[in-house]
Amino acid sequence: MKKVSLFFSIFYLVIIAGCQNDPPLNGRWELYESNGIPPSQIEKNVIWEFEDGLIRLTTPFQENLEGKYYIDSSEKPLKIKLEINKDEEFSIIYAIFELKDDTLIIKGKQDGEEIYSKNFNEEDGFDIVKFKKIN
Repeated sequence: MKKVSLFFSIFYLVIIAGCQNDPPLNGRWELYESNGIPPSQIEKNVIWEFEDGLIRLTTPFQENLEGKYYIDSSEKPLKIKLEINKDEEFSIIYAIFELKDDTLIIKGKQDGEEIYSKNFNEEDGFDIVKFKKIN
């Protein structure tokens, strides 16, 4: 019985430590570049809002979407899995990301195999989007 308790205690501590080391995504982020297309040529007012494991996507051209996100900060680059609820089905995005001051860069693949890129270079099948923190 003591071995089981010790195992769960260690497991719990690892989870808590991982959460405390996760980058601070909480807040509102506005899209300013998508696959190299400059800000003046992309759709305005695309907002991704992160709050403690939940994400809300607001766009002027479709309904607002909500979902969950999971961060894996055990490797570099950092990994994020986004599960977006759309029409009662989940759209899953597997991505890597990095934060640089008030800029969030995400490189990912949607609705495919669980494949994460190793870097932020251009790569077939992956999208690179950049956001600026707005609050």
